[in-house]
Amino acid sequence: MKKNIADVIIFTDGASSGNPGPGGWGAIVAERGRGVVEIGGGVLATTNNRMELTAAIEALEKNTHRTGSAVVYTDSTYLRDGIERWVPVWQKRGWKTTAKTEVLNQDLWQKLSVLVAQYERVGSIAWRLVAGHENVPANERVDVIATAYAARKQPKLFSGSYATYPIDLTPFADIDALNQKLLGLDRPGRTQKSTKRTSSAKAYSYVSMVGGVIATHATWAECSSRVTGVSGARFKKALSSEDEKNIIATFKSL
Repeated sequence: MKKNIADVIIFTDGASSGNPGPGGWGAIVAERGRGVVEIGGGVLATTNNRMELTAAIEALEKNTHRTGSAVVYTDSTYLRDGIERWVPVWQKRGWKTTAKTEVLNQDLWQKLSVLVAQYERVGSIAWRLVAGHENVPANERVDVIATAYAARKQPKLFSGSYATYPIDLTPFADIDALNQKLLGLDRPGRTQKSTKRTSSAKAYSYVSMVGGVIATHATWAECSSRVTGVSGARFKKALSSEDEKNIIATFKSL
């Protein structure tokens, strides 16, 4: 068995109809040697980001194989950046932002951080960002589950063996192979240079934060005029409406 094949592969997603509004979450937990299970749930009044966090928490709690390596795939920058970059900072500040306010969704971040610590004591856990709606089958599937629960529908969930699971997880068992596929490096003639999608992709908007005040801009020129030369200013390009919401949520948590 290749050493870079994860023992547990998890895909998660969250959705809400309105922010806040009815929401849902979905996850696929594939445990090597134990099979595949789909899980999900819904909440009457919630936010998209709370559903993203809930999906990750429920998936990690569902997994029984915690002594090896686990990899979690998500299309939420809020979840990935939060758990990898900001949780350690928030913990040091006593779960306060730089503005001395309570961290948004603190209850879920704390629960998730405890689970991650448990994984890291006996194994390893990695977080990978995938592009939403880019024909990654497992990511599309968890989106369907989450959206169904947000619409207060009961999707049929799978529980069984790898062999009978209708969605091909084989390409995603190898972390390196998945990342190569997502970057387009699995196709002949592609080089690392051609993978800079974020910098070359067309912007939906630009988000800036100056002195704790967040603003959105239609063009880079507008954003640049606000942040250039300003100490402590933050800015980021959003590629979609959902991406914009996640960036704003992240900025608010800083």
